[in-house]
Amino acid sequence: MSTQSIAYCISGPPSCGKTTTGLQLARYISAALLDLDSLTNPLVNVIGNMIGTNNLDRSELTSLVRAPRYEALQSAALDCVDTGLSTVLVAPFSSEIRREDAWNTFTDPLKVAGARPVLVWIDITPKLLLERLRSRRAERDMHKLADPRAFINGIDLSAPAIPHVRVNAACSAREQVQQITSQVA
Repeated sequence: MSTQSIAYCISGPPSCGKTTTGLQLARYISAALLDLDSLTNPLVNVIGNMIGTNNLDRSELTSLVRAPRYEALQSAALDCVDTGLSTVLVAPFSSEIRREDAWNTFTDPLKVAGARPVLVWIDITPKLLLERLRSRRAERDMHKLADPRAFINGIDLSAPAIPHVRVNAACSAREQVQQITSQVA
């Protein structure tokens, strides 16, 4: 008797710990880890070099690469599901978590392939978010920290409109995994 694979879609604002939590969850449940950035940054770099920017906060780059990036993530997840593996997908899922039609467009193929999609939202306070951005000192965050108030006011920290499992970003990744697995039967 086989069990249904689960496609855990880990979402949250930048620097909330999506990758760390996703990695911990994938290890805990022996699932494939599929990180949007790891899978698609080469595409972003090629297109970015062609148009003169590798900053994904720039709309001219995002408009060119968003759809192919999510298609690559979905395709990799489908390959895993086809082999019976559960997957942990790490991405912002910005549109997908706000609109049911966008969520269904991304997850319906996973369902058809036999997976059960589960959206996981990492909930973070503005204060903790800024602390994490400052502590990780990533070049990609410097423009966000130039005007922290504008950055916080410009992102949506509200919970998704799609049914989801909520975890607290203030907890350790191990505790977050426990929160996730205790809510997903």
